[in-house]
Amino acid sequence: MVERKKQSIFELLDNLREQPLSETEKLYKEIIAQISGEIMVYRKEHNLTQEQLADILGVSQEMVSRIESGKENLSLKRLVEISLKLGGKPKVSLGILKDQFESDCYDLDETTEAEFPNNLIEVVFTAA
Repeated sequence: MVERKKQSIFELLDNLREQPLSETEKLYKEIIAQISGEIMVYRKEHNLTQEQLADILGVSQEMVSRIESGKENLSLKRLVEISLKLGGKPKVSLGILKDQFESDCYDLDETTEAEFPNNLIEVVFTAA
């Protein structure tokens, strides 16, 4: 049996940094980390267990665990559902228009399907 050394999160991040990633993979990982971290912070700030959060979201505890660990590739639809169930208001931007992300993200409540971009990249949740 091979003995594995437990790593701290900092050691793990250092090891991940050593592996070359494409720009696409870097951005994807940053977005996943932001989303999973935000969900975990929400859960902890509201003193919820993964099981309790799963009940609120209508998913399994295992799904919450995969989301928080960044292992679940969530669809845009699922992200919107999660945000709304947690009282948030999703905002999205491709980051291709100057200053758009900082000032005027797409508001999913006010954007029609015809106006809505097909290839969204950044997703930000804000409290309602």
